[in-house]
Amino acid sequence: MASSGLALRIVTGPRQGTVVSIAEGSSIVGRSPDCAIVVADPSLSRRHFELRAQDDTCWLIDLESRNGVLVNGAGVLRKRVRAGDEICAGDVVFRIEIERLTPREMYPDTAPMLEATAPAPPAGSLPAVLRAGLPHQPSSKLYALVDGAKAFELAFAARLMGHAVYTLFSGQLAPVTAHVGPLLVAVGEPSAFLKRWTDGIGGNAGVLFESTADLESLYAHLRGIFVVDDDEGNEYFFRFYDPRVIRVFLPTCTAGELAEFFGPVTRWIVEGEGGAPGYAVYTLAGQQLNRTDIAAAVAPAG
Repeated sequence: MASSGLALRIVTGPRQGTVVSIAEGSSIVGRSPDCAIVVADPSLSRRHFELRAQDDTCWLIDLESRNGVLVNGAGVLRKRVRAGDEICAGDVVFRIEIERLTPREMYPDTAPMLEATAPAPPAGSLPAVLRAGLPHQPSSKLYALVDGAKAFELAFAARLMGHAVYTLFSGQLAPVTAHVGPLLVAVGEPSAFLKRWTDGIGGNAGVLFESTADLESLYAHLRGIFVVDDDEGNEYFFRFYDPRVIRVFLPTCTAGELAEFFGPVTRWIVEGEGGAPGYAVYTLAGQQLNRTDIAAAVAPAG
């Protein structure tokens, strides 16, 4: 059975430290041997609670247990849970965690057909100043998050250049919604892709960013800030990869929110306001958000 992308860690009690993948569909937790997740603790009912996971959502349902269920200290009968939530059932404490996901690659069988390299752009042009602003540290890699609903052809062109492309959707949603959602492009070294990217400035096609993290850790982080909850516990997709959204969002964040949002990302590179030929580069210096603007000295080359 497919994984939901979440896992259940047993924090206290028998099997302490065990981490169990939460499968898509129904998983019963209790002390009965026929449960999907068995914890032989007398304070648990034979079938204590159910975890019902489907399409990036996981619900906890108390199965009329003897000692009840607490989520983050509050008694519940039914509640949607997410990574970080602590569950107390009887004397046993569990925690929901993000499982280490394998990114789902799009178009793996598509052979490269476009040239991946490009000649050096004219000095002062937008591609030139953007390339000059990228780091030269071997450990730092360049990525793009493309809004498939706005610029699907840009992500597909990246694949035709030989760059790997991944969808941030998982589970049953992935095959039918990937082309309209955020598509992660592993750009790597500056390439012909950047020329296409700068040619499309003003179209709010997505954002660039840099990271030194491995792909799986980076993917899990992006998924974590893409699928979020509001104060009422309703789940929605946060379109942070729209330049108009991230430019407004970042300056409003607290220090803790900035640290959570950046995570393994070292720099966000976002097109400037009003379609001007330039980019805003956001970084963290300690707890302080910094913005540096880079712009073309002359009109971008056609």
